[in-house]
Amino acid sequence: MNKTVYVIKLIISIVIGVVGGYLLYNLVLMDMVPTILGDTIYVLSSILTMILSMVACTFIVYLITGLKVHPIVFKVVVALYFLFLLFVLYGRNSFIREMKFNLITSLQELTTDSESLLQFILNIIVLMPIAYFFKNKGVIFTELIFLAISFGIEIMQYVTARGFFDTLDILCYMIGMNLAYLFFKLTKVDIVKRK
Repeated sequence: MNKTVYVIKLIISIVIGVVGGYLLYNLVLMDMVPTILGDTIYVLSSILTMILSMVACTFIVYLITGLKVHPIVFKVVVALYFLFLLFVLYGRNSFIREMKFNLITSLQELTTDSESLLQFILNIIVLMPIAYFFKNKGVIFTELIFLAISFGIEIMQYVTARGFFDTLDILCYMIGMNLAYLFFKLTKVDIVKRK
């Protein structure tokens, strides 16, 4: 690919990613931020969520178009992603220590409560990028790691009283990471420039 075509493809990908990320933030995530994290840190959490949704959408466009990012940029984005995860998973204002083991009741809530349905979808999506790091690992090892991550998150939310220990969340995390793992395994896609 010649340099001009590459630059045009890069600019278009960034514009689509940024616009898509802003629309995702504006139409879906903006209303979720005060619900999940509370109003006290709304401005900071909103800016962070908007920026990360733009970056995430840009990376998705990169995956689709086959563009690659510099390894340093990739490391910075990974660090920001994990900070975002910590912020979203443990940055709540309310202190709740509760366990939800009834998966059927939780699934029934999805049919009656639109906020629960949106939370269900976001829980599937939020850990998908983690699968990228296990794309070259075996299935059994990867499943054990995914299960450990899912249970670890829920146990820490319970211990720190920053959310529920919810079996539905564990199911969502597992679904999301496994879908992404399957995608990366089948496509063998890599978005990092290799020397």
